[in-house]
This record gives sequence, C-alpha cells and structure tokens, in this order.
Amino acid sequence: MREFFHSCYTCPQCHEPYNDSIKNCASLSFLKNGNIQCSECNTEFHPTINLIKDNLELLSFLSNQNELNSPFNFNSFPFFWKVTLNEIEKNYSNWIQQNPLGIHLITWPWSEIRFLPILLTNYCLLHEKEKVVIIGDYEERDNNSNFINGYSLPEIIKNTIFIEEPSPVSDELKNKVTRLRSKKPLFFDKKNEISVKYRKYGDRDLQISICPNTLKKCINEIKKSLIRDYGPGYIRTISKYSAG
Repeated sequence: MREFFHSCYTCPQCHEPYNDSIKNCASLSFLKNGNIQCSECNTEFHPTINLIKDNLELLSFLSNQNELNSPFNFNSFPFFWKVTLNEIEKNYSNWIQQNPLGIHLITWPWSEIRFLPILLTNYCLLHEKEKVVIIGDYEERDNNSNFINGYSLPEIIKNTIFIEEPSPVSDELKNKVTRLRSKKPLFFDKKNEISVKYRKYGDRDLQISICPNTLKKCINEIKKSLIRDYGPGYIRTISKYSAG
C-alpha cells in the first residue's frame, strides 16, 4: 500500500492551520529564536529536528541498517505528517488508479479538495508520459514573511512524499526512538510560563491566558491592561500561586 506524508509546517498541538478550514485564519508565526508559534493555541515548537545533536546512538543504528539514504539534512530534518484519507477520498484514489477511460466531471461535497495532491500523484504514477495542468488562482508564499496561514496547492504538492509498501518499524528502532523522546522533546523546549486567570467581580466566567514573561512583568502587564481598559481602581486583588 502506498502511504503519503507531508512536511508543511503544522502545529503539533492542534494541527493548525490544517485541522479545519483555512477560513479560521489560524496562522503560524516565525519567532526570532527560530521556533514557530501557533496563533490558535499559542504552542511554540521547533520547525525541524537536529538528528545529529545528542542522537548519535540512533544515527549509528540507522547507518548499520542502511537507512540513511535521505535527501534531507540531518542537522535540520523536517517533520513529516501522515496523510489519512476519509472513505470518499479513498474511493476516488482507488478509482483513479484503475485507469478509467473517458471524460469525467467530478463534483465534491466540500469547499476544499484537500487530497488533490494524492489524486494527482496516483494519476501521474499511472501515466508517466502524461502531464497534469493545475488551473487556479494560487499565490506563492512570501519566504520573507514572518507568518504563514496555509500553503497553495503547488506548494503542498512539493511538500508531499510517498512510500511504496513501507516496511514495518522494528521493535529495536521503536525503543531507540522512545529513549530519544524521553531525553528531550522533539517538538518543544521546556520553559516556565505564567498562567493568568482573572474574573470580573460578580461574573462567573473565568478568563484564562498564558504570559511568557517573568512573574513581575506579567503582573505589570495585567495592571496596565486593566487600567487602560477599565480605569484605575478596577483591580480588587492579585494572588500568586506556585504550581510546584
């Protein structure tokens, strides 16, 4: 069975901006420290992983297994996400591989056709001498932009790969990857953050947010924000608690 994967930047926590429609306007911001931050859940994560730093045991194992034939840089290895098709998409993908004759007009029940790169790939693999023309108003992403809220169809095709009849992962490799994850998170950096919770007097709704700064800076920011929005004398009390 042919399995597809994509390397488009994706939040590992909520899977935006591909979890739902792009109309949600969720975006990923490129930070000055080299990480990416999701606007939907505020998760900060690495865009790639360094497989060489602190991972010599894993690299040695892959080298002995002749598994290092990769076009990617192991200092900055991209994350690949498996593409899982729903039943309708599976049926269309299987249908196109049966080489149907004639002219076909395909209607679609959703506004976005997300599995089109897979459909086109399966068609091209079946008809190696033919070409596919993609017609649409596609805007290339500005590489100098400090945020991204999605990829165009041509970009998604460029970031999609497939593996023909992938071999099952050995138990030894699974154990080494598990040990790697236990030493250091692959996606995230551990850091202290301040959880801010506040409630208006007489209101049952509790407002919750995350402040990435120090405790003192967070308190000052809260004071300035509340005074700006509601005026002096609005703050009743500020309590500090340690999670430890």
